[in-house]
Amino acid sequence: MAPSAHSWRHSQPVIRGRKAAAEYVGIGKTACYELEKRGQFPRAIALGARSRGWLVAELDGWLSERAAARLGSAR
Repeated sequence: MAPSAHSWRHSQPVIRGRKAAAEYVGIGKTACYELEKRGQFPRAIALGARSRGWLVAELDGWLSERAAARLGSAR
């Protein structure tokens, strides 16, 4: 059984694949692609010739920024 992003013992766990990254933050794959293309979503890192991944810390940071923006606009 492969370890999940949360159980890895690395300093920066990686979520592999756009679908998994999109599910992690609660958006669709297409939205993930479009936001990344516009520079509004963390960029994937190359893991191999055809494999990409996202750092969990960057996805968490993106979610925190979105929450902070929501709280800032509610004032």
